[in-house]
Amino acid sequence: MLRISKASLNALEASSWPGFVAGLTDELLEEYPDELEPYPEQVRTQMVANMVARARARWNLQSQEALAAYCELALSVAPNFDEDPDVQGALRSQADAETVVLEIGDLVPDKVWERVEAHAACLPLYVPSDLMDAPLAKRVEAAAKLLLEDRIPPNALAEAAARAVAIAERLGFSDDDDAGLVILASQAVWGRALFDTDFPDWVRKVLNENYSAQRKVESIRIALADAADLIV
Repeated sequence: MLRISKASLNALEASSWPGFVAGLTDELLEEYPDELEPYPEQVRTQMVANMVARARARWNLQSQEALAAYCELALSVAPNFDEDPDVQGALRSQADAETVVLEIGDLVPDKVWERVEAHAACLPLYVPSDLMDAPLAKRVEAAAKLLLEDRIPPNALAEAAARAVAIAERLGFSDDDDAGLVILASQAVWGRALFDTDFPDWVRKVLNENYSAQRKVESIRIALADAADLIV
């Protein structure tokens, strides 16, 4: 499962926690460039710090090897892989989640991993561990602080995030945790009326397609990346 070599992990063992996160970020960037390279360096490092903190807080993972395995699963399968009930069952099936996370690829059936990938959400990458179980609007607000700090005034983030989540629900996107963030980012680029009172042709085309909510949100995400070089 692990792509990061034992030699690299051994080198990280001697690091302080900030040094471990920085070193792990470099290793993950080398192994998963498509997933991490589009982000600025500071954002990448915070994303890895969030993954490590989530693994420690939710599953009490402590060893560098287990934490690296958790991060690799988040990047290679889905950032929210550990929200799936069957994955959670596997992680709780033994007293030592550290051992399980290293072997979980073989412990969980392929059909479960397919389901996990189909319901992937990026939001956990952007949210500090102390907010990982917060209401969705608070998590979207936290993600926006990391990704959209130059586009939305800090004193407007909470209201804008709550509004975007409400719009996502109104559009039928409530099954996709990323929808609120994607709508908020779109409004930061094209104006806060987008998806509310402003529905340009490209938006109408996406909304009218006979696609799943996840696929529609992904289409909007791609439009953001193409038009504004903004990854969310």
